[in-house]
Amino acid sequence: MSEEDTDLPVDTTPAPTPKEKASLLAKLRIGALIVAAGLVLFVVARNWDPVTIELFRIKIDLPKSLLVILTFIAGAACGVLLAYLRPWRTKKD
Repeated sequence: MSEEDTDLPVDTTPAPTPKEKASLLAKLRIGALIVAAGLVLFVVARNWDPVTIELFRIKIDLPKSLLVILTFIAGAACGVLLAYLRPWRTKKD
């Protein structure tokens, strides 16, 4: 008896291609971004109370949520600049 004569079912489904795997990861990434955006909107909606900050003898009133967002952006910008400049590293010859 040869292998073709057996009555066992043969799996003929093709293996997933890398493009299909990437599309699943892309869908998960989009889903995670939607959830994160929803959380940000929730936090912004809950923290609309005004806060007074003083910078160089100038008083500014702004919502708490805006202050948090501006602080995050400033910290991210500092991190990007430090990563780009890397003053503590020297080039290897």
